[in-house]
Amino acid sequence: MTDKRKDETIRSMESFLAEANRKGKDSQTEIREEKEDVKHEFTYLRYIKDSGSAPQSVVAECLICHREVTIKRTFINNKSQLSCGCHRKLRPRQDFTGEYINGIQLIGYISNSMWRCLMACGHIRDMMLRAIKKASHGHCRNCSLELGLNNKKHGLAGTRVYKIHFGMKDRCRNPESDAYMHYGGRGIYYDPRWESFEVFWEDMSEGYSDHLELDRIDPNGNYCKENCRWAGRSLQCYNRRLDTNNTSGKSGVSFSTSTGKWHAYIDFEGRRINLKLHETFEEAVRVRELAEIEYFGFNKE
Repeated sequence: MTDKRKDETIRSMESFLAEANRKGKDSQTEIREEKEDVKHEFTYLRYIKDSGSAPQSVVAECLICHREVTIKRTFINNKSQLSCGCHRKLRPRQDFTGEYINGIQLIGYISNSMWRCLMACGHIRDMMLRAIKKASHGHCRNCSLELGLNNKKHGLAGTRVYKIHFGMKDRCRNPESDAYMHYGGRGIYYDPRWESFEVFWEDMSEGYSDHLELDRIDPNGNYCKENCRWAGRSLQCYNRRLDTNNTSGKSGVSFSTSTGKWHAYIDFEGRRINLKLHETFEEAVRVRELAEIEYFGFNKE
């Protein structure tokens, strides 16, 4: 469509809409009351016939592009649909190229309100115009997390320790959580003070490292400052409560039906260490407890 043709179409649209509005509410009421009155030019759609496939729908002609479309009758009656959608393409688009909005420079239009942007941190990102207008700062997501711009209270929103705190609360109080049956379902909860991340971090920031996990010293106790520590994966697995499928009553000790002897073992740093076979249960337990002292420094039971 040429620019001249487009201008003529826009002018005809404006005059047509003005005429429809001039007719006022009386004509709209008549259209709703009588089915035959739907056969009336209204907005940019003209009724042609009822739709045979959908009882509540009609076939209408778009007065802009002259396409036939099937729409709900109420869309014509209450003016909620102006055309087949082509009128949106004819509206002039505001050009923001080169402008700054909330510290973000718009450097090029892409499509469907999507703009290519130069962020304040120097990165190039594609953003919707509505997101640009709502932005509280001009940095991209990754840089805003590093700079602590998303949460002015503590600056740790979205970080690993923040997710650990969220996971702790989720498995203790959310019945929809996969881990709830092992925590909240067993009556394990967290210190009410730890509802706030700031208080949790104040109590547990000492000793934290990215390779450590939040561990309860007593696996049957609640999450609180006195019962929690930062521990490696091996220590955390070692400190778990007795598995429900354990039949010997001692972690790391099982009876071998093939040999008729007691097998002792211990898991450490991702590998299982075999502590050999023993004639009696007591001997296997003694060897297992010696291994606990050697690898972890204490007996958990």
